[in-house]
Amino acid sequence: MSKDILEAPVPGPTGEFPEGKLAPEDKGSLTFTIGAKNGKVIIDFGAPVSWIGFTADQAFEIAMELAKIAAEAKSTEIIVVPG
Repeated sequence: MSKDILEAPVPGPTGEFPEGKLAPEDKGSLTFTIGAKNGKVIIDFGAPVSWIGFTADQAFEIAMELAKIAAEAKSTEIIVVPG
């Protein structure tokens, strides 16, 4: 098993609100993983998710990670990056 997989956070809700509540139905922050398998990019939220919100900086960081994983997915079987 890959060292990255062993060190990856467990996906799912944390119950915390580090950026405050965005809406009454906000359930708090969510740990997720971004990875690749068989040429596909996979985001694992660890729970059903109806919507997500990010700060502009967080959105930019996720976009960069998605681009990186997408590029690596073309030549790597499994990659996991903590989100």
